[in-house]
Amino acid sequence: MFVQNKRAYTRVSKKMCNYTWYISDYSLIRKKTGEKLESPKFTVGKNEAKTFSLILFPAGVNADYVNSVALCLHHEVADVTNGLEVYCTFSISNNEITLEKSKFINFTKNWNSVGWNDFCTKEDFIRFISNSDCVTIHCNLTVILGYESIARDAKALIYKEKTSKEQKVESLFLCEKFSDIKLKTACGKVVHAHKAILASASTTFSAMFSHEMLENKLSCVNIIDIHYDVLVELLRYIYLGWVENMETLACELIAAADKYEIEGLKSECEHFLSDNLSVDNAYEVLCIADRHNIKDLKIQSLEFIKSHIKEVIQSDKVQEVKKNEKARLLIDLICSLIGEI
Repeated sequence: MFVQNKRAYTRVSKKMCNYTWYISDYSLIRKKTGEKLESPKFTVGKNEAKTFSLILFPAGVNADYVNSVALCLHHEVADVTNGLEVYCTFSISNNEITLEKSKFINFTKNWNSVGWNDFCTKEDFIRFISNSDCVTIHCNLTVILGYESIARDAKALIYKEKTSKEQKVESLFLCEKFSDIKLKTACGKVVHAHKAILASASTTFSAMFSHEMLENKLSCVNIIDIHYDVLVELLRYIYLGWVENMETLACELIAAADKYEIEGLKSECEHFLSDNLSVDNAYEVLCIADRHNIKDLKIQSLEFIKSHIKEVIQSDKVQEVKKNEKARLLIDLICSLIGEI
């Protein structure tokens, strides 16, 4: 008899876009209350139904807001049958100060321009006009496409008889008895395994055991590029179908899964990293995705970094990279472009 623990994941399906609107010669603009400036149109993704523009009311949107600057997001498609939900962040800045506001917006057929009637006062807005008489408005836009739920079986907790095929395989995990191959890590620790099980899960192991390689003859394989705890979790996935310590080992596990062609584990790690991108790990995840040719994860990492560029540049990972002179110069260039140095 056994009791199953099951896992389920729900994540948001989304498209992201960072849009920057530069308004030159701002001091020459003479708009009356209710008159607007509108940015060029931009599309999020390839879907023309997700076309937007920014609208600025320099002298107020109406008589009730004559002392305020209004800023809105306009959805260009008038007929939105089922609504369109977006998360929008507007920011204006100069080299010293930044004003940022965010909100969820639900566009409908009769509600296609939403924002702030009082984004800031006209007096405060003057502080964001650059010495070259330019105003820069940033819009970070996330379009919510829907929600995806995935159920995955986790480990089975065995209480009595082990009768199923899966439970019999579980009894062989890390078991020296009946093992016919040793996996030796760089630290000298050895993990006992079974050729047939490894070969059935990995084409790399299968090729290794099918040829007259020295490791095959000696029944020992040196795994010098994978840490011991990572190797244990790699085998746990092969034998049991789940892993522990994903929070700390995901980056190393995805590299190991790629090398040994264990696609299921690679996909699990990709989903975990994608769902847990942060300022601290985004650069590392981007490097991993690029190194192992994981296209979707690379795109998501780049989008996250673009949305949090100032914070990512200050992260420990990027600061460590800056010790390399060529990398430091490139990062300094990026900082100068966003006004951080």
